[in-house]
Amino acid sequence: NGFCPPTATPVNYDVYRSTTPNVVRLRPLALADGLTVWGAAHLAPAGTRGFLDGFAVDRGGVHLGLFHGSERSAMSAEDASKVPHAPFTAAQVSAAGLHFALVGHLHRPSDGRFHAYPGNPEPLSFGETGQRGALVVDVDAAGGVRTTRHVIARTEVVDVDLDVTGLDHSGAVRAAVIEVLGGCRGVARLRVHGDLDPGIDLDPRAWRAALPGLDGLVVRTDGVHEAYDVDALAGEQTVRGEFVRDVVAAVADPVLRRRILTTGLRALDGRDDLAVL
Repeated sequence: NGFCPPTATPVNYDVYRSTTPNVVRLRPLALADGLTVWGAAHLAPAGTRGFLDGFAVDRGGVHLGLFHGSERSAMSAEDASKVPHAPFTAAQVSAAGLHFALVGHLHRPSDGRFHAYPGNPEPLSFGETGQRGALVVDVDAAGGVRTTRHVIARTEVVDVDLDVTGLDHSGAVRAAVIEVLGGCRGVARLRVHGDLDPGIDLDPRAWRAALPGLDGLVVRTDGVHEAYDVDALAGEQTVRGEFVRDVVAAVADPVLRRRILTTGLRALDGRDDLAVL
């Protein structure tokens, strides 16, 4: 994080190993001009105790923390699958005598008064937002900290939504896709939703061919519902009308009713794409 000390004070690391299994305390690395960096590694892949629990610096000077951990208030903004790892609170940083902490683990870049997450240098999945890259830290003799971000990511990952409600032919859908994605670069995830005439086929391969500026395209169509006119179909004196009336009368759950109607009506139309999300 910007520190290249010409010399460093040797450390007896065994002194900083806790008597509790799989727990290591922060260790000091004394740098020039009274600056000490406190860091530690993990002895388990997940679920470790917080490094700042019961910790306090034991010397004067300026102190920075450098570790992998989960600031508790930021966890709600992360993906639900992200588990707390060495959890801590922002207040614990200054309470421990650290002037600032440089922290990894959470992918969303963030800046607090006493700590910062640079975020992963390259996006790892869709939905990751924020200015990510390298975080340069300048520290003065009084412990004042100034951080500067430098974007180093070379990959662009974008999420785009497209409502296809009311589009009446495949060409119109293709034109709408090109309109919303034509200016995008990198890898895009297109989330298509809305009500669409059942006779219109969605063809992501044709869309991809029309978007040479993209390195990759992921299409999700689980939000598309076929725009069957259920009321009109229920009035038909046909097998199809009888099917619709029976389903409407028997199934109260609107989501389940839509899925049953869509599957059955596709079958009655002679189609073989009967899987409905």
